[in-house]
Amino acid sequence: MSTSTIARDGRTVPWLAADGPLAYCPESPPDRDYFFQYGWVLPGIFADDTNRRRHYFFGVPWKEYARELFSFWQDARSGKLEQVALVFGRLDGDRITAPLAIYRIEPPFSDSAFLFTGLSI
Repeated sequence: MSTSTIARDGRTVPWLAADGPLAYCPESPPDRDYFFQYGWVLPGIFADDTNRRRHYFFGVPWKEYARELFSFWQDARSGKLEQVALVFGRLDGDRITAPLAIYRIEPPFSDSAFLFTGLSI
């Protein structure tokens, strides 16, 4: 599946994708957690010797290790997220401005925290 963190207008977004079949953001989250099984959806991000039949949620081999991220997306689907900041980046020629989104979250088993999302190129 193709995806891009660069929108057609040159903006860079702080989420998985701006365009393509995996395009979603916290304000418009995927319907279910299927797309977070990166071994199935984005197999090309793993080393050649990685067992791609195994589930890799958010890049970790055990779903429990990504519990706070799954809780974040569950809150996104139910409209319970509090966005603290959002700045889109830009890609202009040889200049890149990184995007940033910050959300206040209530992770399970801990106090309130902040989740920072950005772009890695």
